[in-house]
Amino acid sequence: MKTNLFEKIAQKNKRKQLIKTVGASVLIVFVLLILGYKGLNELTKKHGEEIKNRYLLLSEIAYPNISYSNWHFHATSQFTGIFESHRYKNIDGIEIPFEPYQGYYSLSTHLANNSDGEYLLEADGGQSSYTHGSHYKFPRFYNINVNYNEDSYNKLTQDIIFVPDLKGQAVEIAITFDKPYSYNEIKTMIPNHLMINWYWIGTTSNLDTVDFYPSDLYGMKSYEDSNQSSDEVDFDSNYDSFIKNLQSALDNKWIESSYGRENNQFELKEDILNFIKNNPDSKTAKFSGVILTGRSENFEVLKNKEWIYASNLGQTVEVRPYHQLTK
Repeated sequence: MKTNLFEKIAQKNKRKQLIKTVGASVLIVFVLLILGYKGLNELTKKHGEEIKNRYLLLSEIAYPNISYSNWHFHATSQFTGIFESHRYKNIDGIEIPFEPYQGYYSLSTHLANNSDGEYLLEADGGQSSYTHGSHYKFPRFYNINVNYNEDSYNKLTQDIIFVPDLKGQAVEIAITFDKPYSYNEIKTMIPNHLMINWYWIGTTSNLDTVDFYPSDLYGMKSYEDSNQSSDEVDFDSNYDSFIKNLQSALDNKWIESSYGRENNQFELKEDILNFIKNNPDSKTAKFSGVILTGRSENFEVLKNKEWIYASNLGQTVEVRPYHQLTK
């Protein structure tokens, strides 16, 4: 009799212990699932933030005359999403649309983008580049170290010749210099009625820069002012920030592109390292080209200038009565 009672008590305690063990296990699994879920969410968020930070920094040191008006995240699932930014170009104070930027993020650390503004199409017999999406004309910079000839697919252009004939238009044009020039030299070369939007650092490679993506063309934004003295102060300050941003991009390993053939590739970070080393301050820094914008007729004075190695037209816009031009 007592034996049966003890057995019942033991079985009852065993069941209680089993229930406690199962309950504790379920609770632990539940907690681990919550922590894992939150962890994966945080990892996805981290990768999205990395794409955002990389894009915002590159927008300060690359993308010739391309600015952004806003940016946002769009979640496509619990662990995937799209970072998107709407962009525009400044044509002598007139803001016109440009391809939006889109970067995909997920649990993967891979920084992928699918932006039509990142890839260009060559057209017009090798004289022009266009974006994939809206077919916006993109201004080309040329490498003075490349031998452009009749056999080259990408043709060396001098669009500055016909730009003054585009009556009633405000235009954007990339000017490649015959050699690098300092800020003070450039200011004496460019007339006051044209706007300098962007300074290109050039390249030390023997590669055709026409083939470079917009994100791989490095240079400094210009913040022009009608007052010459304050403009110089702004240039000094902006240049210091530009160098810091270049170094930050290097430190974060966000400049990883390379061009060339498999056995002879050139890493673009070499251009950045070279520029930082050889251009320590704004007084002596030299640039290989500029983006200029302004009324078409104002480019007449630049025809046949010996320091213009190449000139290539970008986007244009018809000047309307309500437009307020900078120059």
